[in-house]
Order: sequence, then structure tokens, then C-alpha cells
Amino acid sequence: MSEENLEDRLPTPPNVQRSVVMFIITLCSVYLVYGFQWAGGNPLTDATIAWESVQFASALMLILLCHELGHYFVAKKHGFELSVPYFLPFPFAFGTLGAVIHLKSLPKSRTALLEMGAAGPIAGFIVTALCIVLDAARTQNHHQVQLSGSYEEYIGTIEMLPEPSQWEIVLNTILGITPPNMEAISLMIMEDPLLMRWLNGIILTEPLSPFAELGPIAFAGWVGCLITSINLLPIGQLDGGHIMNAFLPHQARRISKGVLGAVFVFGILTWKGWMVWATLLWFMRANEPIMVPKHSTFTLRSKLIGIISIVVFGLCVMAEPIYDVQVSVSEIEWVDDMDVDEQRR
Repeated sequence: MSEENLEDRLPTPPNVQRSVVMFIITLCSVYLVYGFQWAGGNPLTDATIAWESVQFASALMLILLCHELGHYFVAKKHGFELSVPYFLPFPFAFGTLGAVIHLKSLPKSRTALLEMGAAGPIAGFIVTALCIVLDAARTQNHHQVQLSGSYEEYIGTIEMLPEPSQWEIVLNTILGITPPNMEAISLMIMEDPLLMRWLNGIILTEPLSPFAELGPIAFAGWVGCLITSINLLPIGQLDGGHIMNAFLPHQARRISKGVLGAVFVFGILTWKGWMVWATLLWFMRANEPIMVPKHSTFTLRSKLIGIISIVVFGLCVMAEPIYDVQVSVSEIEWVDDMDVDEQRR
């Protein structure tokens, strides 16, 4: 290969620098969002919250980095080019929207497309599983809801709340928000994927409770499961779309549109996040499959990798990742704030 061609194939320094800067910004975003939103403290002043945020941010960014590098190096192995990954910070949810990576040339075969598409989720899945296993010992497998404070303090707070206005009642109804009352509390529950239930069940020697409290690294593993399952949906330019396109190139566009519509409808009925993702993919035109040689080679190894990807999807997918439940006040275990702080340590 000539020196000129080699330079064309390597990422230019400004692109690499931009990627590194975006990675650092996203790392900071994940750190801050976890500390303020999920740990319920200030990661800039509280040493305990800061350490938890460091663990979560490091684990989640490692999962994302391995995912993107899996795509990058397998594409290079098959002789086509991807851009370096660009990580996307986001000030809500988990602090990031993941990363984007652009095709600079088209894959030369169905095998190349499938193996490139599957490499990211499989690499990220391995790190995700390690995060869950390494942090499983810190899982507090509560069999009932634990809240800081006391029943008397909660009732006193409810009695001091003003009566909601008519507009607040209408807005709460539209958003599906249940105002606090003396009978029950509405709590956000995060569904456990099969991978997490299986691994924690082995390590904890008991079923994982829906009220379990995960350590920060295991929580990053939970987010890794969510990201992996979304990426493996058989839609357009998602990783699952590449895999489906390699298996069924003639039907890829029709299947992609059908699955996108089904995900949107499913989001209306269950977790609204599915509806948001379907809308974003449609606006970005990421529901359109890329071009692939329809009569090119397709190896047995690729078929096995495709099957592994389907298994990974089954272990990670959650029908309703986040949902609300009504818990009777009488069923709540009230704990002292100092006990909560001691558990964190």
C-alpha cells in the first residue's frame, strides 16, 4: 500500500482530538448526572457521592468505548472504514446518548456487515456482564421498600401540602403522575434484565428483588444492558439492523419499517422511552438500511455470530425498563438517614 493511501485510511489528528474531547465531556456529564440525579447528592462536595459517581462513570464509559472499538477494529479487519467514535453528552437520564460512528466506505460483503454490526454489542455485553458480576456482592437485596425518615414525618409532610389546583390535576392525569397521599407512594422501579437476574441469583444465592439497590458499577451494567438491547433492535442502521440486513438483504427495508412502527406503538402502551427512540430514529432517517451486496458470501462463522447476537439481545432486553408501582405506606420500611449513609459506605 502506498504512503498516500495509508494516510487516507487513517483518522486525521483533528478527528481523533475531537473524539477525545467529546469522550472527556461525556465522561464529566455522566459523572455529574449520576451524582446529582441517581446518588441524590453533590459529587463536587461530597466525597462518598463523588466516589460512587467515579465508579459509575468509569464503568459506563468503558462499556461504551468497548462497544465502539468493537465496531471500529472489526470493520478494519474486513477492509472498510469507519470514523472514530464521537460520544454524546446529555444532561439528563444517564448523562449520555451513547456514541455515533460513521461509515466512510461500504462493507464489501454480507459477512463483513454482520460481523461489524455484531462486534459492538458483543464487546459491550462482555464488559457489561463483568460489571454486574464484580459489583454483585454490594447489591442490597431489599425484599421491601426502604425509605429514609419515618412514617410520622411522611404523614406530616403530606398534611402540609396545599390542595392541587384543577390544572395540576389535569396535568398529573396526562403525565400519569400520582400525587403523594397517606395511603400509598408511587415509586419508580427499574426492571431487571435476564442477565442481571441470572448472575445476581448465582452470586446472591436468592432471586433478585425488584426493590434491590445496585452498586454504581452494577447500575452501569444495567444501563449497558439497556443500551445493548436498543442497539440490537432490527431497525435500519442500528447494530441489529445491520445484522438483519446481512441475513435478509431483500426484506431489510420492509422489516425495519415494521419494527420501527411496532416499537413506537409499544412505547405508547408501556415505557415512553421506546416511543422517543423510535421517533429519533425516524427523524434521523436511521431506519433506512445501508447498501450491502445482496449476493455476496455469507460464512458459517457469521451465522454463529448472528445467533450469539440474538442470545445477547434476549439476555439484555427489558419490555418496560422503567415503570411505576403503588406501594402501601404500611409496607414501607422506614430507616434512619445515618443507616442509609452507613450502607453506602
